[in-house]
Amino acid sequence: MKPDGFGNLTDWGNVLEKLDDIRKSGALGKHQAELVRVFRYKDNWRLTERVLECIKEIDTPGDELIEEACRIMCDEGAYLDMRILAADALGDLLPKRLRQSGETPAFRGVPVIRVMKEVLDSPQAPIFHEAVSKALEAAG
Repeated sequence: MKPDGFGNLTDWGNVLEKLDDIRKSGALGKHQAELVRVFRYKDNWRLTERVLECIKEIDTPGDELIEEACRIMCDEGAYLDMRILAADALGDLLPKRLRQSGETPAFRGVPVIRVMKEVLDSPQAPIFHEAVSKALEAAG
């Protein structure tokens, strides 16, 4: 898929269809740049939610994808369910990335695991705190 493979992200129905086709073909890992593009497009929560659900299936997640999921998890302006989905995704992606490279990706120069611990040290909704704790536990 070319860099603009999802096309116009405002046509979210079409994007969701393409995303499901890619997921069903098992090729999500080959389209991480496009998935990151969806994360950076902040005008459609449906797309972001669906990508957060799908990326758990990626066997070899890249640093940029993990960084964007971490950004969403840390975004206090995002609604709580979205932040929980991001934490859940990180709980699946981080162990894979650690097995792959032995290193923890960084978010704004700070290791993602440390960012998650800092989130736990700040006042958060209990359900979000639980999701981040579970993700950290999964990451080892």
